[in-house]
Amino acid sequence: MQHLEVTGSSSSTIQGSFKNRRIFHRFAMTGVPFVTAAVFLFAVGRSHLNRNKVAYCSSSNYLNAEGNVRTRQTPADMYFQKHKELPRPSKVHTTLPDLAAASKSKDSTAESYYCPAASAGVAKNILIIGDVHGCYEELIELHDKAVQENNGPFSYVILVGDLCNKGPHSAKVIRHVRLTPNWYSVRGNHDDGALSAALGHKKSLKKAKYAWVKEGMEEPDTANESDKVVLSDDDINWLSDLPYTITIPREYTGDDEDTIVVHAGFIPDKDLHKQDIEDMITIRDIRAKCDDNGKFKHFKPHEKGKSKALVASSLEEAKTCDNRVTWASAWFGPQRVVFGHNAKRRLQLYPGHWAIGLDTGAVYGGELTGLILPGRKLVSIQTFEHSPVTQTAGEEAGQTDDDAT
Repeated sequence: MQHLEVTGSSSSTIQGSFKNRRIFHRFAMTGVPFVTAAVFLFAVGRSHLNRNKVAYCSSSNYLNAEGNVRTRQTPADMYFQKHKELPRPSKVHTTLPDLAAASKSKDSTAESYYCPAASAGVAKNILIIGDVHGCYEELIELHDKAVQENNGPFSYVILVGDLCNKGPHSAKVIRHVRLTPNWYSVRGNHDDGALSAALGHKKSLKKAKYAWVKEGMEEPDTANESDKVVLSDDDINWLSDLPYTITIPREYTGDDEDTIVVHAGFIPDKDLHKQDIEDMITIRDIRAKCDDNGKFKHFKPHEKGKSKALVASSLEEAKTCDNRVTWASAWFGPQRVVFGHNAKRRLQLYPGHWAIGLDTGAVYGGELTGLILPGRKLVSIQTFEHSPVTQTAGEEAGQTDDDAT
């Protein structure tokens, strides 16, 4: 048994929209007329689209097309007002085929928001993306880079949750994932927290990280009104119905096992449908619970403590009484798991690839990381620091201030 070793992902420079913003700023400083600069940037954008063929659509009009109507009369609002708790989604656990079938059956105008350039080529493979935390432009940048690596668009894109909080464009990320065909997400602890705040939970509304929910906008000092996106009733309905796990059947990946996407993780040796929701969105480490004779009984979540979590080399080793280990190192099936939630540990790769952790600290100036299936190919971009990492009592457990709702 050994201490956890953090494996870092590869870095690359952020390009695209960030580069164009710098060019525009340079024009403004040198007195170039606004219209001239706009025409130039339009031409550059067209050239970039033609060169890459699959560049992604990220216009504000695309995101604001539905408006920002919030009546507080959604089924989720009604449920919360009556029960004072978050409603459970229609399916806590779902599958990728079920999500795809449901998307096709909906009488929706979603395709009108889809940028045609993004669908150039034959769609193939699946992209799973780590914790975004409101980093909208980085999300678009990573997707564009992954499309290039994939030599074409993806059949499906799945996010591991924590779409929002800490970053500059939380509502924008939510709106984008909701409106883009064949994009799906599981719920994370921050998604639950933001939903709770949006439904009127007073304690949540007092927290600074939910100010974007309370104020109804991000970046209130921005001069560009079209950048302001607030949660709508449709966004709330969508958030409240996000599943906690998405199973990708083995036929989609070529593996001998199914792959499950979850935000934080699972208790090993426990059936999927018996996993607690709280564990699935918050767990990092586990401890073996033993009887008075030292015989293993079951695993229990363990987050607090001064000792660092160890990496188990086998399930039996993880069952050693009172040893605190990362849950992922004790996971040996029956499904493979892709998860997020743990920014401090960055990219987590374990022997046999039974569990892969993709939270690489995007909002903290680390990286935003994606995983392409089949083949388990990693792709990442370096990100800007939108939120400082704050040391807390839980940091020994790989926890940052951002992790608790």
